[in-house]
Amino acid sequence: ERRGGPTHTMTRSESAFLPSRSSRLWIGIAVAVIGPLLVTPLVRTGSLSLIPGVPYVLVIMVAALVGRLIAGGIAIVMSTVLLDRFVISPSTGTGARTEQDLWAVVVFVVVALVIAELLARLERTIRREEGERDRLRFIAEAGDALSGPLAVEDTLHALGNVLVQGRARGAVPGD
Repeated sequence: ERRGGPTHTMTRSESAFLPSRSSRLWIGIAVAVIGPLLVTPLVRTGSLSLIPGVPYVLVIMVAALVGRLIAGGIAIVMSTVLLDRFVISPSTGTGARTEQDLWAVVVFVVVALVIAELLARLERTIRREEGERDRLRFIAEAGDALSGPLAVEDTLHALGNVLVQGRARGAVPGD
């Protein structure tokens, strides 16, 4: 990122897997590890035991929003293991899993993967749209500068101002 806002050319660090800053990745990983650990006791004993998968999905959503797919994937693994071990298995009493239990885990993982994927791509899409909006604004301002009076000096001065402001916003690529 540059000081005035996000850069608008896509870099490798702006993928769906990794956030643009490493601090966001570490925060996302912390949410992915600590969140399911905090949710598990609430799901086992509290009123959340009626809908045990929802709190885990919320943790996965937060992890994916902050740390993208890497943190979302860690949250999915942690949530699935804890949900299976401490919520689904004890409910059978014998510790044996039924076919319905296995399908519940499979459905949970599929839903969690889809949600994590969508949320991880959300910010990247927003950044692209902001870049396109800045480029469109630059083109409109340049068009306004060129459609003004026909005096060459005034037109070049207005166009220069547009270029400097566009470069400062990141709408005009640098060298």
